[in-house]
Amino acid sequence: VIGEIPSYLVFDFSGRYTCKKYFQFEAGVNNFTNQQYYTRRAAAYPGPGILPSDGINAYLTIQFKIAK
Repeated sequence: VIGEIPSYLVFDFSGRYTCKKYFQFEAGVNNFTNQQYYTRRAAAYPGPGILPSDGINAYLTIQFKIAK
């Protein structure tokens, strides 16, 4: 693909909470406004010259630390 990719603005949010120094919870939302955008592919990646964005998505992680 030749030419410019239009500019875009994406909002991501995340938060983290640590509980009793052994548990950690993190949650977030990526592309909060569900913006459709494109990015250029890496030069070594075979395929089209641009890659479509992921839509809105969320994640949750739980971490447990084992320590003395």
